[in-house]
Order: sequence, then C-alpha cells, then structure tokens
Amino acid sequence: MFFNGNTETDLACENSRDDRKGKMENTYTEMGTKIIKTTFDPAKRNGLLPRDAYFGLECGALWEMTEEKAYCASLLTASKIRKLLENAMRMKEAKSVLVIGIGNRHITADSMGPLCADRTTVRQKATASAPQVCVLSPGVCGQTGINTSDLVSSAVCATGADLVIAIDSLKASKADRLGAYIQIGNCGIEPGSGTDKRGKGINLATVGVPVISVGIPTVIGCTVLNDERYSVSEIILTSKECDVIADTGASILANAINTALETF
Repeated sequence: MFFNGNTETDLACENSRDDRKGKMENTYTEMGTKIIKTTFDPAKRNGLLPRDAYFGLECGALWEMTEEKAYCASLLTASKIRKLLENAMRMKEAKSVLVIGIGNRHITADSMGPLCADRTTVRQKATASAPQVCVLSPGVCGQTGINTSDLVSSAVCATGADLVIAIDSLKASKADRLGAYIQIGNCGIEPGSGTDKRGKGINLATVGVPVISVGIPTVIGCTVLNDERYSVSEIILTSKECDVIADTGASILANAINTALETF
C-alpha cells in the first residue's frame, strides 16, 4: 500500500509520501502504450525486496477497448510478467508456478482475481520448456475465516511451487486510472488493503517464494467533506462500468499470464 498525500493507493506511480525514499520513475512508450516503470532503491528502503520494481501500463478504458487493443495490452502485460519472472528465476529456476486469484467473486469490483484464475490454463506437469501451472481462488478471509496468506502458503507447500503470480483488484487515488491501468510488480500484494481490511501480505517473507503481483484498479477512495460520520476509508467508489472492467480485465490478464508461462 502506498500513499498519495493522505489517500491510500495500491499504485506505485501514485505514491508521493516522503518515507518512500529512493523512488525512481522511468516513463516510455511501447507498442503505442505509455509505460511507467517505478523502482525503489534498496539502499534507501527497509523491508522491501532488492530493487522492487513496478510496471504500470496506461492501457486506456477497458470498457471502450477493441479486440486489437485488448490483444496488444495482453502482449505488453505478458512481456512485463516475463521480465519479472526472469529476474526472480535468477535466484531459483521455476519448475512450478502457482497462480492465485485473490478476491470475492460475488462482489463485482473485487471479482477480477477469481475471474482471471478461471481463465488461466492449468498445466499438471512441467515440460522441458514450460513449468507446471497450478491455479487457486482462495476467496477472502470474510468467506473462509482463514487468512488468505496462510492458504497461499499451504498451497505453495502442497504444490511445490517455486513462484507465485497473484492477481487482484486494486485501489487507485485518481479516477482516470479506474479500469484504465495495469500494474505488474515483484514484491507481492496485500489482500484487502483497498478496503482497509488488510491482512498478512502475500510475499517472499510470508510464503517462502517470490511473488509477482498483477492487477487493475477497480475502486477509488472518496473523502466525504463536512460529515464526521464517515472516515476516508469508509467510502469506496467504483465505476458504473465495473462489470465490463472486471470481465475484460480478467481476460487480458489471463491471456497475459498464459502467454508468459508458455515457455521459459
């Protein structure tokens, strides 16, 4: 979780807090899409993995996207996932990958993770050029009574996964990024952070293997002025197009993950 002023956000590019020292950004264009690469200098940050990196793709509104643009977005996302996979595999070769769809499928704005997991291709056995791929949608703590991080950790042990890819709906601090931005990162994810119900993080420290996070913002926090009954974290807004955002976003991310895991 980052902060833009006093507003919480899951997007690294929106972070403006002084305590995130060593933040560096590089903006460039690839396949006609603006990409923001955000890194944090490990020499100036404690608690983060060496050279934490996030790729942000300004892909445009998902509800207006043509098939051609969706295909382009999935290819770009796949290339960034692949880049982070290659960096992670410098520590250990990944012969088994666990794909986790985080979120509550019964709440539209939180359903992208499970919908993406439904469309991710399972591979029961590794081949000479491709890893085993296992897929799990563990639900949320409110449904199971079990911390999502603990379920993922158990699944890592059960499958022998060398790496986790976690998909989740994200929270933005700027409305123009709702359903129009894809973030890929290499330092895990905090389930529930967007609704101020964050549990234990899913990352290298908690599950024992590198975790790549992929997500699209579907909600934004709202400040209610002159009304002491509400705090900033109690009002969460989503787009009226949230059903299209969740469905289209899940397809783009699933296609990207399938492409990235086709061959190593």
